[in-house]
Amino acid sequence: MNKIGNQPGLAMICDADGILQKVIANSTFEDYQLDPGHTILNMLAKPCRARGSEFLQLMQQQHALFGWKLDVETAQGTRSMIFNGSQITDGIIIIATDRPADPQDNHRLISEAATEPADSRHQNEQMFNEMTLLNNELVNLQRELAIKNVRLDELNKEKNRLMGIATHDLRNPLAAIISGCRLIERNKVSGDKIKETVREIHKVSGFMLNLVESLLDVSKIESGKLELEKASTDITEMLAHIVNFHRPHARRNNIELRLELAEFLPNLNIDATRIVQVLNNLINNAIKFSPKDTEVRVFAEHINGELVIEVEDQGPGIPEQEQSKLFKPFSRTTVRPTTGESSSGLGLSIAKNIVEAHHGRIWVESQPGVGSRFIVALPI
Repeated sequence: MNKIGNQPGLAMICDADGILQKVIANSTFEDYQLDPGHTILNMLAKPCRARGSEFLQLMQQQHALFGWKLDVETAQGTRSMIFNGSQITDGIIIIATDRPADPQDNHRLISEAATEPADSRHQNEQMFNEMTLLNNELVNLQRELAIKNVRLDELNKEKNRLMGIATHDLRNPLAAIISGCRLIERNKVSGDKIKETVREIHKVSGFMLNLVESLLDVSKIESGKLELEKASTDITEMLAHIVNFHRPHARRNNIELRLELAEFLPNLNIDATRIVQVLNNLINNAIKFSPKDTEVRVFAEHINGELVIEVEDQGPGIPEQEQSKLFKPFSRTTVRPTTGESSSGLGLSIAKNIVEAHHGRIWVESQPGVGSRFIVALPI
């Protein structure tokens, strides 16, 4: 007899208690006597009949059930099948298949059953419409679940990758701290050497703290828990404060740090702490990768409904083939800092997420041998 789509199965109309009224399609129980008056519970394997009763009871309460796995007895033995059911005026329609039934197959089955009087055909049409809507919802939910499962698997792999890199990056600083502490503890260093060792411990501890804080930011971003506390912010004042903060660092490297602002800069509704974090990263990178006796320029202007902030250096520049990975976590280029400073490889990735959380844009323009310009555009 009829298959349900391209797979064997059973489609039937029963009353609310599961007493068979009509078989619509049957390619699973061809050797089984399916006459009106039989109960569908008799088709189930004995250990599964209690669950079959629960299926019928819930059907009366919820009007439709999908994706119930029940074991049935066939001539070939016990077979697990997917049961779907929908309540109609005078009973329920039950479809059992090896896989979820396609709504088009349900339509065909209902059409084949439409040899009854007009009232029954109307009921079947109503039943089909209800089944189609519910099946479509089920298919959509299954599709969304599959997409989310793929994304979850990707995030889990990314988490493992990031944790592996972070563990590697923390191991060396920890070893340096332990080594320095042992030297001091065993009186292996004295005088100026103690101060130098303590400075080194302080330096690597700062790197570790920055890496841990960056990992916490990544965790917030990946989990969707990066919350912005926006407020009206004076951009001129904010930029002046940031540049003044970085000037001592620039002077130590014989780098001139200049701030140039357009005549009028409007206030922005931003999370100032987070935007300062972005700009601190860009300016610190510009200083870190700039040779001595050069210039780092910070410029801001209002263009086409956006506040555009540029951080430009005269460093070695970034090869074009490496620019696309700049904003990915733990990505590093072949360009090395001029003073050998360490980097977590997370700063630009975090900056990108913060800017995009403000509905803004961030990108780089760079030419090897000339320098780099990092640009942030925030909507006004």
